[in-house]
Amino acid sequence: MASILRRMSISRSALSHIERTAREPRQNALHQVVLSRIDQVNPKIRLLRLEIPDRGQITFLPGQWLDVHIPGLSKPGGFTITSTPREASPFPHLQSSPQPESTIKEPSVQPKLIQQFSPQLKQPSAQVELPSQPEPFHAPGASSNGYLELAIQSSPQNPPAAWLWRPEKEILGEILLLRVGGSFVWPPPGVDVEEVNRVVLVAGGVGVNPLISILSHLCVEQGAVPLSIKVLYAARPLTREMGDILFYNRIRGLISVNESAERTLDLYLTGPSLFRKGQNTGVQEGINDGEQTGAEGVSIHNRRISHEDLIEALGPVKERRGVVAYVCGPAQMTDEFVKVLQGVEGMSKERVLCEKWW
Repeated sequence: MASILRRMSISRSALSHIERTAREPRQNALHQVVLSRIDQVNPKIRLLRLEIPDRGQITFLPGQWLDVHIPGLSKPGGFTITSTPREASPFPHLQSSPQPESTIKEPSVQPKLIQQFSPQLKQPSAQVELPSQPEPFHAPGASSNGYLELAIQSSPQNPPAAWLWRPEKEILGEILLLRVGGSFVWPPPGVDVEEVNRVVLVAGGVGVNPLISILSHLCVEQGAVPLSIKVLYAARPLTREMGDILFYNRIRGLISVNESAERTLDLYLTGPSLFRKGQNTGVQEGINDGEQTGAEGVSIHNRRISHEDLIEALGPVKERRGVVAYVCGPAQMTDEFVKVLQGVEGMSKERVLCEKWW
């Protein structure tokens, strides 16, 4: 059975993003953005900022992904939005900061642009109506344009990801076309959010991408709501710097936004550990299982997430009617954890949401 499941996973991973998500809802709108910034997180992951020109706005729900149409490629790539809806709206009190001409590769001429991307563009499979979003916060002196953020893992065999990993000087200022899609979102479909008092976010590797958008939205947009949030995040460190773990520092900051609410992060370091006791990590001398790292609400474990960890995160049985769980990670991990969470006393299928990355 295990070998059959592995073959099915391999077969599905060979499908393109469009083929894998053919039944997922998509917006009709096609949006133009400019690749304006690239930050290296670690040797395998970079963060991209896609600026929405001319004070435009893109609406989406936390957790959704994008069809990213790249000039010269026949099929779009699929990448999850890691920023929040607030950041994708223009800030009205700031003057636009025009980009230097040298960073813009193509003029914003719609007929030419559509012709450039025309081999990729097809009608979306479904339309999603999204609510309007509040205005974003921008630091003084920042551009008034909204933006989207993507975390891209190095994948030479994936043409869209490989293009987005080209040298910065080759792609900064390029124009891309986007379409929003996906149903792995906050608020959870079919669930009355007024009854939700705890959210459990379970991530494996880059499966943290949709969950960081959901977490950011809950902590910032609904920061005053006394909502309990439990984050269980399994990651394989690539360096001895804790800050090189994707979104680790951001999550630490977010869970401390509302001191009146119970918000915790359990980070599970998998694979050969670079943080064993006695090694100088530049952050601490070493980590024992469950040892606090100095930030309140943060625990680090040198092991995988267990079934017991999942069940404990749900809280007491009598309070689970108010619990919603999100799981995103490798296919096998996601299937296993969803089965556990849906089978626990007090939980129901509609309150356990999942998405797999391949």
